[in-house]
Order: sequence, then C-alpha cells, then structure tokens
Amino acid sequence: MDKNSEYTDLLHDLLAFRDSKSWKRYHTLENLTKSVNIESAEMLEHFQWKDTSQLSDNDKQAYELEVADVLTYIYYICNELDVTPNKLVRQKLEINKHRSWSI
Repeated sequence: MDKNSEYTDLLHDLLAFRDSKSWKRYHTLENLTKSVNIESAEMLEHFQWKDTSQLSDNDKQAYELEVADVLTYIYYICNELDVTPNKLVRQKLEINKHRSWSI
C-alpha cells in the first residue's frame, strides 16, 4: 500500500467514525483547533511533577494515545482545509530551510 492510499484510507475511516457519531456539525476549524490545544495540554500532563528523563511503559503508552488524539484532530483540520498534513509539513520545511535561526 502506498503512502497516499494509506492516508486516504485512514482519513476515510476517521470521517466515517465522525459521521457515525453525528459530530460533523461540530467539526468547524475553530472547534477542531480548540480540541488540538486541549489534547496537547493532556500530553503535558504526562510530564507534570515527574522526572521527565524517562517515561514508564504505561506512561509512554498513555502519552502515545494523547499524540494520536492530537494527530486525529490535525487530520480533521487538514480535511477541512482540503490539504494533506504531509503537504503542509513539506511546505513549512521549505520555508524553514531558508530561515535564519539564532540560539
């Protein structure tokens, strides 16, 4: 399976799941963007008040599920924008290649 069909199949499954729950009406760019922020904050909870040098296996698994939530909302946003996530990342990478970075 090529990468494009894998993405298309996954997006199809995500949209079918969303539609089966009648959530499409809530999937505005504003709401999806808020959801990315909320889920990103949940990613931070895995590091709150802990030694963050190493995640336990349980913490890592829970963290990965939060990453999946963020990515899911990003996929929904990209669908609303009619663009693939990879296209956006490639475009931004090209911009960054020509930027000057100071540390």
